[in-house]
Amino acid sequence: MANQYRNQQNITDWDQVPVVFDVPMAARILAMADQKIRKMCREGDLPAFKVGENSWRFNKEAFMEFLGAIKNSGSNRQ
Repeated sequence: MANQYRNQQNITDWDQVPVVFDVPMAARILAMADQKIRKMCREGDLPAFKVGENSWRFNKEAFMEFLGAIKNSGSNRQ
């Protein structure tokens, strides 16, 4: 499947993100390859849910909370 967002810039404003989004959008947000995002989903490293057999989706609110938790845990390191 072609990455429909491949030629678009990374996301800089959460208003640009739909309430539920797919792997290519997550890849834009995280500036990673689609394949890496899918691997992270399979391994349970991202807050995603499966739609059908091969598709992953993300809830915007859960994704934002996840990223905030990562940011906060990184800033607490000494």
